[in-house]
Amino acid sequence: MRPVVRFPDVEALTLAHLRKVIPGFQGGPDVPQDLASRLPFTTVERNGGVTRWPALDQAVLALYVYGADRATAHDRLQEVLAHLHAMPGSAPLVSRTYTIAGAQFTPDPLTDGPRWYASVGVAVRPEKGIG
Repeated sequence: MRPVVRFPDVEALTLAHLRKVIPGFQGGPDVPQDLASRLPFTTVERNGGVTRWPALDQAVLALYVYGADRATAHDRLQEVLAHLHAMPGSAPLVSRTYTIAGAQFTPDPLTDGPRWYASVGVAVRPEKGIG
């Protein structure tokens, strides 16, 4: 019988790490109503992945960075990506990170405001066995 394990919430784990390593980091899984007052703002959304049971969850995360201007949003995305790729060994349970889709300028369809996108993989080990 395979062990029963629970994997961490990769969105929450990633956001907690970014808040710890980037001073003044603003981010969450959703775009806030007061977005304009919180720029630059980064959304971290899990949009799939593969579980290699029971040892590894390979989450796919979509990153959207909103900024007051194109350059500010771009620079924040690059900072976020640099810290994400440094997570293995510094964030508990993270064993690997990798780029799926590199930086792309994708203005917000509702406001036409500056926004950059990238997609990354974050592989995590189970946080503990259950049952």
